[in-house]
Amino acid sequence: MKRLKSEIPEEDNPLIERKPGGKKTWVLTQPKNAYKELEKIIDYTKASGKQTLKRRIALAFENPKIEFLLNTINGLLSVILVLEYIYQTYDIDLFDNLAWGTVSFIIHLYLLLDFLLRLYSSKYPKDFLTSTNGIVDILSNIPFLIVRVALSNPFHAHSYNLTMRFANLLSILRILKLESYQRFVENEVNKQLVNILLTILTLILFAAGLEQLLQYAQVEYSSDPSYNMIELSHRDYHQFIFNIIVTVSTLGFNNPFTTAISKIFLILLVMTSIFIIPAKSSQLISILSSKSVYARIRYKTAEQTHHIVITGTVGDIAAYDFLHEYFHEDHGSQPRHGIILAPTPPDSLMEANVLRNPEFQRNVIYVQGKQLIKLSENFYRQPPSGS
Repeated sequence: MKRLKSEIPEEDNPLIERKPGGKKTWVLTQPKNAYKELEKIIDYTKASGKQTLKRRIALAFENPKIEFLLNTINGLLSVILVLEYIYQTYDIDLFDNLAWGTVSFIIHLYLLLDFLLRLYSSKYPKDFLTSTNGIVDILSNIPFLIVRVALSNPFHAHSYNLTMRFANLLSILRILKLESYQRFVENEVNKQLVNILLTILTLILFAAGLEQLLQYAQVEYSSDPSYNMIELSHRDYHQFIFNIIVTVSTLGFNNPFTTAISKIFLILLVMTSIFIIPAKSSQLISILSSKSVYARIRYKTAEQTHHIVITGTVGDIAAYDFLHEYFHEDHGSQPRHGIILAPTPPDSLMEANVLRNPEFQRNVIYVQGKQLIKLSENFYRQPPSGS
């Protein structure tokens, strides 16, 4: 096996120990420092001793404050683009001007730049490109910018152009970008429910917009449009949403789409729904069946509320005696929480004597999990400062 050579000069390498006589040996440092030392090797350049540009960008995206700020901006811009398209279906003249055309062009340029920087700094670019976020960024930004540049003035909205309207419709897909806010949801079940709702909402809104565009296209390019097609082309967006919901729910009540292209589209829509919705639902069922109620509980710390974690082999008698003393009024009236962390669900005695006991019911939380593995991951990823 070929031995990899470190890019850090030997005199600066933290993994080389120098002994009297100039002899150099590789040493295994403590786990708490190994992660930092390996990061130094990765980030070190041959001549400058500074972090690479790619690593600097990656660290900036990993910063919690910067990440929150960028995600908030991206989320707001995504909502603006979605609402702009929906409102445009009712009053197209409001956005068919140079001012909004310039604003929307700048928004898409910013979102594309954000995507390219994340792609450049990603450790696994191929996985990032094929992820949901990557695909949504590509579809919602690149076609829009290409169509704008191909038209006479890229800063004009061109709202009446059907190709431009389709490029604007792709912004509906940015609803899926709101999945990044799942981290504010406390358990996996609710996260999966949010994922299902966002997927269904995106599917319905996008399908309704595409069906509306198909009707406009048939009226504009048909040499002999029928009255039914003209009437369909003047339907409001919410009427198409209603018809799509009726179709996806397999009710089929009062379906006005009778043209061949509309029928083909609806067939593809139903097939897509049959594939996506059950797949998302099966993931939710899998989460519910694989984990107990206690495995889905997450404890969130509260300000000015102390808490203590009880782990190991915890019996109901020992837990009762300890918690009775811990919450005794002699220790003050400051709010306190007790968290019992164990790899298995509580038995009936633990539930009856401790968890459902009125004395502890509001202040004791039982969390099922493998505490040693979790603590190990946190230790290596975020070692305590000064330890």
